[in-house]
Amino acid sequence: MAASSLEQKLSTLEAKLKQDNQEARSCSPSSENSPRHHNVPLGPRHILTLLQHHHQMQRSMERMEIDLKLAEIMKQTWYLTIGGQRYQAEISHSENLDEIGRWTCGWVWNMHFKKTGHIITVKQMCRSGKREKNKRILMDLEVVLKSHDCPYIVLCYGTGITNTDVLIAMKIMGTCAEKLKKRIHGPTTERILGKMTFEIVETIFYLKEKHGVIHCSVKPSNILLDDRRQIKMCNFDISG
Repeated sequence: MAASSLEQKLSTLEAKLKQDNQEARSCSPSSENSPRHHNVPLGPRHILTLLQHHHQMQRSMERMEIDLKLAEIMKQTWYLTIGGQRYQAEISHSENLDEIGRWTCGWVWNMHFKKTGHIITVKQMCRSGKREKNKRILMDLEVVLKSHDCPYIVLCYGTGITNTDVLIAMKIMGTCAEKLKKRIHGPTTERILGKMTFEIVETIFYLKEKHGVIHCSVKPSNILLDDRRQIKMCNFDISG
C-alpha cells in the first residue's frame, strides 16, 4: 500500500509538472515559431532526483543566509554596554565565577567583568557545521539584540563571536521560575500567578507583533526573575 501511495503521489506530481511545462510553453511569445520537441516523460526516479536537488539547494541557501547574518552580527561584537557606557571586551577581561546551567547547545556562567567590576551572566553556545543548530543560535542572538525595548526580556549587554563559540552577555538574574517553585512550600498565590501570566502574555505578544517571532519554548526554566521578582524571559533559540 505504501509503495502504491507513493507511486500515485509521484504520478500526480509528474502530471502537474507536465501541465506546468505545457502552460509555460503556450504562454511563450515564440512558442508558435519554435520547433516542437517530443515530450520526454519524467519517471519517478527523475522526479525524486529533482526534488532532492531542490531540497539541497534550499538547505544551501539557508546555510548561506545564516552565515551572512552571523557575519553581520560579528561587526557589532566584543562590545558591552552597561549602565549606558560602552566598553570594548575580550575573553581575557572576564573571570569565570560559577557555572549555573547547561543544555544541548552550551553553558551558562556567572562571570566577573574586570573592566567595570560588574558580575554578569554569559551564555556560551557552540557553533557547528549543523545548519539547524546554527539556525537556533542565530534566532537567539537576533531576538535578544532587537528586544531592548521590552521590559520582560532579559537585558543583553553585548555579544562575542569566535570561530567556535557564540557568547551572549546578560544582566545577572536572581533565579528562574522552576527553581523558585522547588523552594516554595505550598501553592503559589493567585496574585503572583496573575502577574506572571500577564507579563508572559505581554512578551509573547511583543515578539509576534514587533518582530514576527513566536516563542516556542515557554517553560519555567526559561522564565527568569530579578531581585524585584519581575520576570525576564530568555532562550529564544526554539522560536519561529
